[in-house]
Amino acid sequence: MTNLVLSALIVVSAMPGESRSPERIVDCNTVETYHDAIRIQIISEMELFQVVCYLSGQYRGITSLDFEYKSEVEQRFGGYRNHPAVTVTKELIRHHYAENLIKAYILNDEFRDDTENLDLLHIEDGSEPKSNRDAKLRAIDGLREACRQFAHDSRFKEFYEKRKPYYLKKVQEVKTALEGLSVIAPREAFWGVKKDVYRIVIVLLEKDVHSCWFRNDGLRHSIYLLTPKFAIDNDAKFGNSDISNLSEGKLSAADYIYYGSGHEFGHSFLNPLTQNFADQIDAIGLDFRKSGQPTKADFLNESILRAYTAYELGKHGRADAAQMVVQSEQMNGYVYNDTLLKLLQHYDANREQYRRFDDFLPHLLAELSKRIN
Repeated sequence: MTNLVLSALIVVSAMPGESRSPERIVDCNTVETYHDAIRIQIISEMELFQVVCYLSGQYRGITSLDFEYKSEVEQRFGGYRNHPAVTVTKELIRHHYAENLIKAYILNDEFRDDTENLDLLHIEDGSEPKSNRDAKLRAIDGLREACRQFAHDSRFKEFYEKRKPYYLKKVQEVKTALEGLSVIAPREAFWGVKKDVYRIVIVLLEKDVHSCWFRNDGLRHSIYLLTPKFAIDNDAKFGNSDISNLSEGKLSAADYIYYGSGHEFGHSFLNPLTQNFADQIDAIGLDFRKSGQPTKADFLNESILRAYTAYELGKHGRADAAQMVVQSEQMNGYVYNDTLLKLLQHYDANREQYRRFDDFLPHLLAELSKRIN
């Protein structure tokens, strides 16, 4: 689950269930609803870029699920695999995580000010992260223009407009799943800080959930990129049961979305903190190879947030599920999650000493280093 920085889409009211945003790659209304001060959205630019990535045949993040919407994408756009936008996208997604970072620039009209994300992005020659900034900006400009041309040539707006009832159905499914759940308050209480804007953006063709965060006009934004988990009756679904039973492979949409939001919104709180401790993290003898994460910092961020999911399950009286999560993550290479869970519980029990998580992070790193090194 990659850390991304996603720039704001300035949204003004258009009609119930939709909102209008200026200077778009695709001039379509964003389909949205609200829950707990969270905007739940399907955004035309994101769906457009997902179509282009799907056509590239090289993007590792496309869902393996088969459902009607995915078939409609193939039927409508399958003849555009040689379009310049697809060619440009193939070139830009060759490097690790580039395919996810680039999504920020599809949605961000002010990406030139996004120095943090730009420094993370590797393109073209695989150069060092902070070099060739002008070349990166030119490449992103080229991609945005190519996607705009793809939208025109393929008449993507027609496709998007025709499927608005389906998009609205999906955002309503998320809203219904979260009914009665407090998503934001417990997470802000845990981290000890607040963001100004929270958004759940549904990406129907994506395989894995991701996160984004950014600052725009002085406001701090946190984004949860939500993907379907199941295909049932030829439709993309977020759950396969009303009640979760992990041992039986049953997962409710409420659990999938709620606990996923804790993890993905959590990246916007945690990742900026760990960036300030890069040297200390690199000095810890973390074995992160099996996890597939590219750096120790990425591995630690993922480890902490996966342990945080187990922490939340325990707080909600679901100790068995919490232990199953820890064991599953250890099998996936997150071998320190049992230790990290205990450290998160220690943090929770000593909030008078640690008002915010950034007060606790040096202690967590010291304890982890002591136990590993």
